[in-house]
Amino acid sequence: MLISSESTRLLAGGTDLLVEMKAGINCPTNVVSLTSISGMDYVRKEQYTDKAGDEVGKISIGALTKIRTLEQSPVIEENLPALHDAAANVAAVQIRNLATIGGNVGRAAPSADLVPALIVYGAQVTVQGPAGIRTVLLEKFDKGPGKTDLQKGEIITEISVSPMCQKKSAYEKFGKRKAMEISVAGVAVCLDMDGDICKSCRIALGSVGPTVFRACAAEAILNGSRINDEVIRAAAESAKNEARPITDIRASEEYRREIIAVLTEKMIAKALKR
Repeated sequence: MLISSESTRLLAGGTDLLVEMKAGINCPTNVVSLTSISGMDYVRKEQYTDKAGDEVGKISIGALTKIRTLEQSPVIEENLPALHDAAANVAAVQIRNLATIGGNVGRAAPSADLVPALIVYGAQVTVQGPAGIRTVLLEKFDKGPGKTDLQKGEIITEISVSPMCQKKSAYEKFGKRKAMEISVAGVAVCLDMDGDICKSCRIALGSVGPTVFRACAAEAILNGSRINDEVIRAAAESAKNEARPITDIRASEEYRREIIAVLTEKMIAKALKR
């Protein structure tokens, strides 16, 4: 969803916007549907040569690609398992058949399921508008709840990441119900391992801050370390302390911190097994 003027909203899947309109929370004068735009619904694994002459891989996902498509895509499951985890846990199948990756990213919700997984992959967001085409690192794209780096007249056209076949990753969210639940807390992990040594890692936390963000101190504990239970617990405790949750109707601040510690430990272990 993109605000192109004070009275206009753009609609992709509409799973958030239409609900808000019916509830009277969001009442735009005009709604412009993007659903008939061709060429923005795809998952592509591509190879190209960079400026240094090296062969580089990239997975490109059109902004209108349905979350159900991500869930069913062999390319996503093989190369980006944390994103596959996230897609499979978005609401119900009916919602996943409507909701789009561009809408999930552009909504800028701290609880967005796909965003933590995309951030640990270093995802780039391509946007297009009157000034042309530009690319923004996803972890810098969201500026706060409902606020993004999009300028007036711009729309998201693509999300792209490098294939992660040699890296280990996982994502899980926690909700009070097993289905149709907004995330109380979510953790995505991506590890680059050399035997039992962690060469580098990324950990992203959802629903515990104004935006999805990386737990950099927890990452620093893992980076260069021989991974064992003690190191994993230390990283989980660090992620718990880095979380910036609020207390709301779904969970208290203290509860969310504890869940972050549990999920971080669990996702590191899950990723290592992959």
